[in-house]
Amino acid sequence: MRKSELHTSEHERSSEPVLTQLRQGISYAWRTPAIRMIIIVVALVGTFGYNFTVMIPLLAKYVLGEGSVAFGFLTASVGFGALMSAIILAGRKAATRWSLFAGATAFTVLLGGVALSTNLFVTMALLVGVGVSSTLFATTANTSIQLAAPDHLRARVVSLYMLLFAGSTPIGGLLMGLLADNLGTQWAIGIFATMCGVGVALGALYYTTHKSAVVRTAQAQATA
Repeated sequence: MRKSELHTSEHERSSEPVLTQLRQGISYAWRTPAIRMIIIVVALVGTFGYNFTVMIPLLAKYVLGEGSVAFGFLTASVGFGALMSAIILAGRKAATRWSLFAGATAFTVLLGGVALSTNLFVTMALLVGVGVSSTLFATTANTSIQLAAPDHLRARVVSLYMLLFAGSTPIGGLLMGLLADNLGTQWAIGIFATMCGVGVALGALYYTTHKSAVVRTAQAQATA
């Protein structure tokens, strides 16, 4: 962190109600193509993909037929992959759209693989990949949104990102439980992986049809 670049915002603290400020952030995010593209992907991947606390216990007990030790190894596999990815990403200087879509696509494919696997060690290997790709996607999405948001709106836009990314997981967890109870754990995870794929496809479609606008609004300094 370069202290010489730290500065106070030129915008005075707003006296407007919190909901008004939040609405301004949502409005900016939706009319800014670079942010809208990310929001589309994050909304679906966050809701249907990041439910590890619900998914892994179901995998351990009902798919693999294992107990608490296997559950611990499965959870650790995701964490190990996330740690490796974080260490690698710490040395990178840019968040690219290639990283965003590569991470989201790999996450979707690997999650689908988890749905199909009935072997503990194969599932562990897949979950390591899930940890790597999920961190790549989340870090790139977070960084890209912050770069695309101007200083005075950044916190509001990021709050929207966190709502869709982390705040939606309880909804996904509830749906995961309902589907697993009625269709089985593997079907539930497979359906969730498919929904993540839909999010990636919609994001990619938006990017291809609005490429120039996405590129133009990727840096807030150029548009704010």
